[in-house]
Amino acid sequence: MPNIAVFPRVALIVALLTGACRDFEPDPTGPITPPPPPPVGSAAPFRIGSTGADYARNVVTDVVGNGYVASYFSGSVDFDPTSGTTIRASLGGNDIGVAKYAPNGALVWAVSLGGAVNDQPLDMALTGDGGVYVVGFAGAGLSCGGAPVVNNGGRDILLARISPIGTCQWARSIGGAQDDEGRGIAVRTDGSVTVVGLFRDVADFDPAAGIAALTSRGGLDGFIASYTSAGAFIAVSQMGGTGDDVLVTVRTTSGGDVVVGGEFRGLATLGSSVLSVPVVSAGESDMVVAKYDPQLDLKWALRGGGTQADQVGALVIEGTGSIVVVGGFAGVADVGTGGAAVPLASAGGQDVYIVRYDTDGRWQGLARRFGGSGSDGALGVALDAAGNILISGWFQGAVDFDPGPGTTPLAGLGTAGAGDAFLVSLDAGANLRWAAPVGAVVAGDANFALGGGVSVDSDGVAWWVGRFFGSVDLDPRAGAVTVQSGGDADQFVVRLNAATGSLAP
Repeated sequence: MPNIAVFPRVALIVALLTGACRDFEPDPTGPITPPPPPPVGSAAPFRIGSTGADYARNVVTDVVGNGYVASYFSGSVDFDPTSGTTIRASLGGNDIGVAKYAPNGALVWAVSLGGAVNDQPLDMALTGDGGVYVVGFAGAGLSCGGAPVVNNGGRDILLARISPIGTCQWARSIGGAQDDEGRGIAVRTDGSVTVVGLFRDVADFDPAAGIAALTSRGGLDGFIASYTSAGAFIAVSQMGGTGDDVLVTVRTTSGGDVVVGGEFRGLATLGSSVLSVPVVSAGESDMVVAKYDPQLDLKWALRGGGTQADQVGALVIEGTGSIVVVGGFAGVADVGTGGAAVPLASAGGQDVYIVRYDTDGRWQGLARRFGGSGSDGALGVALDAAGNILISGWFQGAVDFDPGPGTTPLAGLGTAGAGDAFLVSLDAGANLRWAAPVGAVVAGDANFALGGGVSVDSDGVAWWVGRFFGSVDLDPRAGAVTVQSGGDADQFVVRLNAATGSLAP
């Protein structure tokens, strides 16, 4: 995912992902008692929002088909899409909202976290007991279950655990005096969590009395850190050099290893005294993918890219252990390994790439792209039970969404810099199965729809979330489910049949 406010070339994308069109605020007034049972009746697809900026960043699903959505919001927002009312009010700027919805889209509970300044969730993961972990950033004044969370200065990495009934169990504020962010989170087989992100200058990754400080090698550096299910520090490792570097996504293997992805500039080093691997970018930012063992010792690292800006947006691990990586690139980018060139050429602006590597970091025969002359990127990826690949992101103008020899053109509705959200389904060979856009007839780069996270539940339903402006149709097929944003960006939550791309019942 393009790193917001890190690389000047992608400043627009950064602003879009952080919701820079408006400030957002956290809501510390979340429920601390069990919520009432959800109302009867289907509510999906639906919008959530008010007159301020609201954005559903990610979604995860559990084994019985519930969906959990992490968002940021501002002002007072009703998180109940039915005739019920569940209001959460931000305390200042934007607050974090976490909501659980039943398989039919009815609200089960909603909790908010925040303080007097901007707070934002950037990723989430299920706990073993039916709750969720949330990772992102928070400023001063945040509280969890009525208890204050001490800020270290500036924007801190936030790691929080939400209980199965929608209460904040604990929250950790991690970092230093400068702005630091948690970008991705994954739960390992032993119940511990691994977090990736970025930090500046000196950051302490032990939220307790101990010291686990890292010093940036220049500009921003990436990190990978692990914590127990109670939020206690275990280990941390650094990625970086003299340029700006960040890790944005992490997933775990069945054996307990962790795979991370991100971007870097110039010369960056990953690893520790066990294994240290330098990578050198070909021009601006390049993509980086690496695997670590459970102790966070580096096993391997690879890079890809060209002379322009290239980034990892998200990755997913297949049942075979292979790694599917999606992201954005411009110009010509080489995604091969072992000295074998595998070039991809964009259609004009930034395009989306899909590439597969094996468990040892070798290119595994799949490298495809889609896009148009505008800016197109990927922010989320998931697999369905059949191994098909679902990718969520954004596009501008006319785009051919077929990565193969066929053509499936779709024209975005946004103009004069505005963009639309998309969700596509590809088979295991990255051949197009279907594409679903969400967008509105709006103009200007401040009105940019974004597809955020996607998750496929056990019934084959793809939960897809993001943000939109104006009036949009949330039914990608012939029907119409028209919703109107409240003034700025609003959240959307759509449930699709993963096999067909039509609305799920």
